Amino acid sequence: MANRRNYTGKSRTSGRGDVRKLKAEPLIENIKLTWDVPDYGVAGVEIFGKSEDDSSFEFLGVFPPYIKEAFFYSEPFSVVSLRVKLRYEDGLSSRGKTIQASSLHKNVVADSYEGRNLFIYLPDGYYEDDRLYPVMYMMDGQNLFSEKFSFSGSWLADKVMDWLCEAELIEQFIIVGIFNSENRDEEYTPNEDPEEGGGGAEEFAEFLTDELIPWVEAKYKISSRREDRGIMGSSYGGLFSFWTAINYPELFSFAGAMSPSFWHTNGAILNEIPEKGRLPLKIWICHGTEEWSDFTRPVVDLLLEQGYEYGEDLVYYEVYGMDHNEAAWGERLSFPFIFFRGQQAEEIIDFNAYLQVVRDEDYGDDAEIYINSVAYFDNGIKYSIYRQADYTSDSDTVTVDEAGRVFLTEREDFNVTAQFGDYSETLEIVYEDIEEEMMLLYEKQAGD
Repeated sequence: MANRRNYTGKSRTSGRGDVRKLKAEPLIENIKLTWDVPDYGVAGVEIFGKSEDDSSFEFLGVFPPYIKEAFFYSEPFSVVSLRVKLRYEDGLSSRGKTIQASSLHKNVVADSYEGRNLFIYLPDGYYEDDRLYPVMYMMDGQNLFSEKFSFSGSWLADKVMDWLCEAELIEQFIIVGIFNSENRDEEYTPNEDPEEGGGGAEEFAEFLTDELIPWVEAKYKISSRREDRGIMGSSYGGLFSFWTAINYPELFSFAGAMSPSFWHTNGAILNEIPEKGRLPLKIWICHGTEEWSDFTRPVVDLLLEQGYEYGEDLVYYEVYGMDHNEAAWGERLSFPFIFFRGQQAEEIIDFNAYLQVVRDEDYGDDAEIYINSVAYFDNGIKYSIYRQADYTSDSDTVTVDEAGRVFLTEREDFNVTAQFGDYSETLEIVYEDIEEEMMLLYEKQAGD
């Protein structure tokens, strides 16, 4: 709670009248507290507060007897206890009364179905119009909007949505954040791994598609057209979202897999992609170079082999320097949102190439060297130009394939030029720098 200070003073308790008509009204990020007091002998009104995480009440302020209301900041959905005492003119105080309350979020409401908690983002104007909104079902819903409820940080998805809508980069849509459970690893993985376990994705997907989604879309103003319905998640949630989308293409038209755990069960997801062929889906896949997985690029390659058109219904983004956490996913969340529900890009406004030294800590052998070409477009989206750019080197001992992987036959300095349309960038590469990055990479992974 805001504006708190420790209260260590002691007071004697009076048997006189106490505070009356104590009420707490939830407002957006605030709680409005109102009360009444006896007509005589009251010197002031003392208010104390305690959040769920606090072990004791703390002093919030004292008000003259003619003040009958006050506003206190509170993080949305957090339960706060407020205690109000009367201080009399002779120094005695009343026993006081306590009331619990929680504040509201500007756009997010809390709900639940059959014990499964939900955070639901409703766009500005939701209550003023009658239209049906597109929807994105997102896994690990407690991580999306507030660190208060997150087990590992927040995406701040509401802030991302507010900014994108205000900038008119996307159309408004609803986000349904589905909380995970204590069986997260089981629910989000389609196959049982001998070491990691799991394998309950089919049952959880049936719960979503047969029960939760119909219930949500009947209660809220959500379009029931598959063209307006998507699914997204990260890590195991990214694996689950991708797997669910390709197994329920009649329900979903877009899917986002942020840092997906495609490695699970030694990449068993790779076996399903050729069986499905090209589906009427838009697919976003991304991961950071600090969380490298040797299974992510092969998934993208298989999708391309099925006929997905890069930049149209498939996008892949390797994010230089990013690791496996909520802050990283929130930082790039705007890009898949634009890809799914934004305007079509017309031109590139920036182009960069990055040298990446990477290694899959669990499945990789030696470190690998890649050139990652990234384009930033006029509609606000950014992604890797995977297998779309051309690469040339000034050295006969250096070869760069269409995926950007660099092969060296000599330990020497060299230049590589990445070319995409009218855009190009040349990297001057010092071999000693590559060796140093490799050494740091091995040391970091050994330390982890």
